[in-house]
Formats: sequence, structure tokens, C-alpha cells
Amino acid sequence: MVTDDLEFKTSFEIRPYQKSQLLQGLDEVGDTLIYQAKISSFEKAYKIYYFHKILSCQGGRNIWKR
Repeated sequence: MVTDDLEFKTSFEIRPYQKSQLLQGLDEVGDTLIYQAKISSFEKAYKIYYFHKILSCQGGRNIWKR
């Protein structure tokens, strides 16, 4: 319930996720940045895996070298 000085009253519902974001002052980007360390760790591991996968498919040749 929200009330102002003129005794206007209204109520509304807000979902838990949006309420949490609102109370923390976060938007979708800010919410994502909370997980930046985990995202970076995943990206680093994925790049290493992907690079080795490419090398194994190319018979060990470095396809990036010109």
C-alpha cells in the first residue's frame, strides 16, 4: 500500500526478482555484472577448450598462423 500526503492510497504487486533489483538499484546489466568474475572464468575456460578442439581437428596444425 502506498499513501501520499493527500491521503491518496493505492497498492500494486511486484515480483520478487524485480523487487530485489529495485531495492539494490540494479537493472539487467547491473545484475549481470554481479556475475562478472564467473562469466570471465567461463569464457577463459571455453576459449582454452575451443582452441584445443580446433587444433585436434586440424591434426595439430596451427590454423591461426599465416
